Parts: sequence; C-alpha cells; structure tokens
Amino acid sequence: MLKNDRPILKSSDDKFNRKNFAEIIARSIRSCSESSSSSFVFGISGEWGSGKTSTINLVKEVLGEEDKKSFKIIEFSPLFFQGSQGLIYEFLTQFAIALNGTGKPLKDTNSKVMELAQILKPLEYIPGVGKVFGAILNATKSFNQFLHKNKRTVEEIKKNISEKIKNKGIKFLIIMDDIDRLPEKETVLMLMIIRYIANFDNTYYLLAYDHTLLSRICDSIQKDHGEEFTKKIVQFSFQLPSFPKQELANMFWRELNDVINFDELKMSQRERLEHRGRKYIEDSLRNPRDIIRLMNTYTLNLNNAKQQLDIIDLLYLSFIEVLGYELYVHIRNNRSIYTGERMTYLSKDERERYKKSIKSDIDDITSKLDWFGPTSKKLLSILFPDIREYLLGDKAIRLEDEDIVSLRSDWRLAAPECFESYFSLPIPPETIGRLEMETIIQASLNETELENLFNSFKDRAYLYLLYRSLEDLSINPDFKLSVEQIKNLSYMLIRASEEATISEEILYEPLDAAAQIIENIISNLDSEENKREIVDYIFDKTKHANGELIYFLLKVLTFLFTGYIALFPQETTREYVKELVHLYEDKLDVNILVKSENSIPILLNWQLWSNKDEHFNAFLEKLTDNKYCLVELIDSSASKTLRSMQPYIQYSISRECFERLGLIDFIYSNAQDLLNVAKENKEELQHPLEVENFLETCLQ
Repeated sequence: MLKNDRPILKSSDDKFNRKNFAEIIARSIRSCSESSSSSFVFGISGEWGSGKTSTINLVKEVLGEEDKKSFKIIEFSPLFFQGSQGLIYEFLTQFAIALNGTGKPLKDTNSKVMELAQILKPLEYIPGVGKVFGAILNATKSFNQFLHKNKRTVEEIKKNISEKIKNKGIKFLIIMDDIDRLPEKETVLMLMIIRYIANFDNTYYLLAYDHTLLSRICDSIQKDHGEEFTKKIVQFSFQLPSFPKQELANMFWRELNDVINFDELKMSQRERLEHRGRKYIEDSLRNPRDIIRLMNTYTLNLNNAKQQLDIIDLLYLSFIEVLGYELYVHIRNNRSIYTGERMTYLSKDERERYKKSIKSDIDDITSKLDWFGPTSKKLLSILFPDIREYLLGDKAIRLEDEDIVSLRSDWRLAAPECFESYFSLPIPPETIGRLEMETIIQASLNETELENLFNSFKDRAYLYLLYRSLEDLSINPDFKLSVEQIKNLSYMLIRASEEATISEEILYEPLDAAAQIIENIISNLDSEENKREIVDYIFDKTKHANGELIYFLLKVLTFLFTGYIALFPQETTREYVKELVHLYEDKLDVNILVKSENSIPILLNWQLWSNKDEHFNAFLEKLTDNKYCLVELIDSSASKTLRSMQPYIQYSISRECFERLGLIDFIYSNAQDLLNVAKENKEELQHPLEVENFLETCLQ
C-alpha cells in the first residue's frame, strides 16, 4: 500500500514532538502583536521535507485554541497565482476578501484595499531594492491618473488602511508556504509586496521557506546580496530542528516491515540488510518525506518485479534511485562497469588503469550528491562485489556467497544476466525469472506437463537459458525435490539437450549442463537409497533407449561417475561403473565412441575399473587397427580452456591420458602414419593443427 506524503493537520498526528516548537512560534507571534502594532515578518526555515507545512498547521492549531478572538488567519498561496500578470493585485484582493469577512467594522477598509489593488494592477515585476518603490509607481499611467483625480499618494492610502485596521483592534496573521518555489522574479516580488505594500499595522506574516534556497534566489536579483535582502524582509526566522535519527530509523523499519516479511529472508539477505547495511540505511534518512518516497518507490518496484529480484538489492537500488538519481542513471547505463564484465579480458596493467578510471567516475558523481554521496558509495560496495575494492581499497572483502554462480542463482543485481531486470522490472523477454523456475519445479511432478513446458522454452529458443538457470538453482543446498520430481526432470533435461540452441561463443554444451544439474540435485539428497533410485532409473532408461538418446544417457551416467563429487561410497561406485562399462559394450561401437567428446573419461574409467579385461583389450585392438579412429580420439581429447585474462581460446592434448590407456607407445611407433591420416582428413577434424603438433612432437 502506497503512503500519502501529506503534512499533519493536528497535534494528535505529531510523531516527532513538533508541537513544542509550534508553541514557541505562536508565543512569539502573540508577544510581538501585544508589544507593537507595526507589521512584523516571521519565517520558518527548513529543507524540503523537514516538516514546515506540518509546523504551520500546528501553529494554527495553537493560535486557534488560545487566540480565536485576537487573530484572523489568512492563508495565501503564491504558487496558486504564479505566472499571473498581477501578483500584487491578487494578493491585495485576497486580503480585501478577508477584511470583508470581519463584518461591518472594516467594510470601508475593504474598498480602500481594492482601490489600491486596482492602482497597482499594471505592475508586473520590481527590478530591485535599490530603487524607491514610489518612483516605480509614479511611472505608471494608472498611478498618474489616480494622483490627478484624488490628489493622494499611495503612502497616504496605505496609512489610511493601517489606521482603520488598528483602530478596530483586529489583528491579521498572513501565512505563506513554499514562497521559495516561485520563479525567481516572482519570489522577490512577493517579498517586496510584504515589505513595501502590505505592511499594514496589526498585520503579521509567517513565511515558510528554505533559507539557503531563498537567499540563492535573491542573489540572482540582488547581485549576490540575497542573504542581506532576505534578512531585511524576514525580521525573525525560526530554524526547524532536525529529526532525531533514532526516531527516523524506527519509522523506516516499521514501514519496511509492512512491505516485506523479515521471517522469509535468507541468511545472506539478513546479513546484507541488518549487519552490513543497517548503518548506511539509517545514515541516509533525513526526514519522514524521504522515508515515504523511498517506501513508495520500493513498493512499486517490488510489485512490478513480481518478486523475481533479490529484494534487498532492490531496496538499496531504490535508495539510490530516490536519493541519488544521477548515480542511479550511471549504474543503469554502465552494466559492464558494475558487474565486472569488462575486466575479464584486461591485462594486469589495463586493470589498474581501468580501476582508477572507474573510481574517478564514481567519485565525481557521488561528490555531487551532497550528504548522500559517502553513504551511496557504501551501498554500492554491498551491491557490487567486483568494484568493492575500488571503493574501499584494501578493506574490501569478497564473501563466499558472492561468486558469479551464487549471484546468478540468487538473482542478484551484480550478476550480468540479472542486471537489466532491475531497471526494466518486468523481466525482459529473453530472461528466465524465478516465477518461471517455480513453474518448472511444479510441473516436474507430471511428466506430460513438464514436456509441454520444455517445448514452450524450445519454441522460444530459451532451452539453453533454462539449463543455465536450473544449474545455478541446483547449486543451492536448500534446493531439494522429491525423488519423482528428480526422475522426471532429469530425463527431460537429457532428452531435450539436443534441442537447445546455443551461440558459437558458448563453450558449455547443454548436455554437460544437464549432467551437472542432475549431479547437483542428487548430491543435495540425504538418503543413499533415494540417490540409488534415481541413478537406477537413468540406467534403466539407457537400457531401453534407441538412437541418439543412448549416447546422451551414457554421457550423463559417465559424468556422474567421473566428476569431482563422490555420490556414493567406493564399493557402490565400483558396481555402477562396471554396469556402465557393460552398457557401453552393448550400446556403442568403437566408431561412435571415439567421436564423442567424452571418450577419454569413458576409456579411462573402463581401464580403471575393468583392469583391462578382454572387452577392453578387444576395444584397443580395434582402435589400433583403425588409425583414423585413433586420430579422431586424439582430436576429441583436445580440451578447451578459456583463459580468464586473455581474449582467446587455447587447446591442449594431455599425453597422460594415452599413457594410462596404454596407447602412447603405439602412437609413438605409428606417429608418421597417424600424421598422414590427420593431414588427409584435416577438414573433418575439429582441431587439426593441434593434432599435427602433437604427432610431430611424438616423432621428435
């Protein structure tokens, strides 16, 4: 629910004890009116959102309670008449209406004020204080006509009005709020009206403004003498006290508790909110208006994002949006800086230069944010781990939950894939959000429903994105599914992997992602019995599979027993690998096997677990008889490694694999023949140059 940023109307709504301050102002106005009938101007000065209007309402309440018969309060809003060609006329007209409201005693005075208003109506602006106001009036045609007809000056008319008001004993308090919101010339004109035209006896003014802003406005008209000019007009100014920090903090946490459920926060989110960010949050709060604006912005962002995003990151970003919009725009337009994408391909020297450049840009922007500048840099250090070092120097620490995979799985702002979602809010069409992931999980209870959902992703060419998102999610230890869900999801991931469309620069095959997801999910299970039920299910599917699906299933099973994670005790693993070896014997011939990227792990496991049994030896004989197959095996063993510091891909072949298989001596003795085969079939090889280099080295 959005909150209204309305000023309070009565003391019963006063949560920051402003009534005491209002009583001081009311007593001062009363004391001044009792000691002198001369017009007097009071001011209430405070920054935007500091509660000036609320304080005025409390002053009116106090005077209304104690001085109902003593004061007639007139509220004049200059903003309502801004741009008017006759601001003087409009003010005097409103004053005349108020006089008329007092009844018969001031009826004649009312007509005199209207007469004065008609005379001054042609005036638009007053150019400066240095000139005599009467001289300006004398220059007007209407004034000359009035002088000729009535033989009286403006001062005489004003004196007559003052005497009538004073003699009747009625006092007026004229309140003007937001006087500094007018255009510059109209602001100065309004001050001149108060000082030189409507300074009648028994007429007192209470103006509300930001002193710094008002002085700056007057500077532009009064040639850098705005401060002196303001003091000449406003004879006594009350500076609003600042809001107590603790009371603002209490208000913020109450409002936030209405928007999010603290009990549902993850530990990492609690850490960022309550421990790392609490001080920075509370340092950012200046007044209740800031809190209301912030919570309204955050609520709208949260609703529009449909809970897809990390709610704490979104909160901090909302802080920056409300209190430091220029920085918010810089973040939005510079994803590569804040997520660290660009640094991936920079050398050490380039990184240092880039680091200084980023720090300079952020320092320049935050220096313009006044009081919020230092705090905004602290919030940036929480949001973006990759630039934390630039902001905090040697104090920067990267936490365990801030690696790129964790950032993606938690849908954090610092993850490149998630970044745009925080600014477009409705999740971009090429992105898979949390709600879609939850739909996948729910559908995994029903095989047909799950297949239909996967087909919808395939139709949008989003299968690969789905695999990456599921992989990120499966890393979380809290991500646990039922055995039935894991079975359905695993089989669908394997079946659909050949349908996933990937771009040329992506090195990670969908089937590898499927295998990794399945391994992660199985690892999260506590019961070995449940783990075995799932693996047995995949074995059974492999035994009854046909065509290309056999290869996909075998590859996933191989991955489960050649990876870094030990899913089962050693004896159980031994049994499964023997069963896997037999499946390879039954399902694949040598030509299919050597063409697969996973041929090396398969052969190594076969050799390790079968102790080079007769099936394995027969396989090696077939391999050495067919030199082209051996060249393909060498070619497929070229591993792809993306160097994080350099923008190129390096391929390499490990001799150790062939030594363990018992093939290295055969390769040495037949290197020339294999090299000839490689050159003859160069176009069909994936890494022909690497194969040639390897075999030429063997010859040497």
